[in-house]
Amino acid sequence: MTTGDGDARGIARTADSLRCRLTMALRPVAGDDAGLEARMITEAATGLDRAALRLQGATAVRPAQLMVAETMLARRLAREPLSQILGSRGFWTLDIDVTADVLTPRPDTETLIDAMLDFVDADGRGHGYPWRVLDLGTGSGCLPAALLSELPEARAIAIDRSPAAARIARRNLDRIAPGRALVVVSDWASCLAATGCEAGAFDLILSNPPYIPSGEIRTLDPEVARHEPHLALDGGDDGLAAYRVLAPGIARLLRPDGFACIEIGLGQALDVERLLADQGLMTSVRNDLGHIARCVTARHAMSPAA
Repeated sequence: MTTGDGDARGIARTADSLRCRLTMALRPVAGDDAGLEARMITEAATGLDRAALRLQGATAVRPAQLMVAETMLARRLAREPLSQILGSRGFWTLDIDVTADVLTPRPDTETLIDAMLDFVDADGRGHGYPWRVLDLGTGSGCLPAALLSELPEARAIAIDRSPAAARIARRNLDRIAPGRALVVVSDWASCLAATGCEAGAFDLILSNPPYIPSGEIRTLDPEVARHEPHLALDGGDDGLAAYRVLAPGIARLLRPDGFACIEIGLGQALDVERLLADQGLMTSVRNDLGHIARCVTARHAMSPAA
């Protein structure tokens, strides 16, 4: 791991010095997050967790550990997402396995879980109710995993059209909520008739669909444009292609007293609300912590609490 002023093999003799060297090397690609990324790489390379690194920063770093750090740094400097390098990403209260076959879970997407749990808390059936959950376009499975971790009697069907993504989702759900989730490879909800699901089958419906306009994908950060699956990004010419398919499916599959939550891109709230309203659903918009409209929630107009 050579930075501008020396070789880490000769300089980074301790965990603390390795972290410092990594921080300097990562600044061009990670900016203000360079220190955080350096700590995470140091932890992964040395096997020290955060508390141990803080207390045992003077621990000697072995050559093999330096080599691991060098390899990780080279991949990160090539703009590979840190989540793919480490193989996991924190989401909600969980560690989610991540590969190049799935989108890296974003903190903003936790807004959907907040909205779902607010509905559950206000609904009266409670966390112990056997909620039936559907996740359309599950990717890593982070959304149903987070929701099932909070709702101990809930069961989920998670759908993705990518077999590779479905394998990652299955791995995460089998670890986090064993026996409580079925992962299905399908194009949105077209397979549900074959699984015996009828109209109004689900209490809670989640989706984080692709919503980036096709022509804008190449303008995204290299970590996204080069390394994340375009199948999970590309929302068609205007970014709304997935919502046009999802809206009627959600209206059909959602129970009369159910609740749906769909992630949206910047500036898409009104269009997505209109598509859902055309299916007879009542909608509202939920902002993320950055005060940006992040998801549209939907309920049937005849719902008692609508």
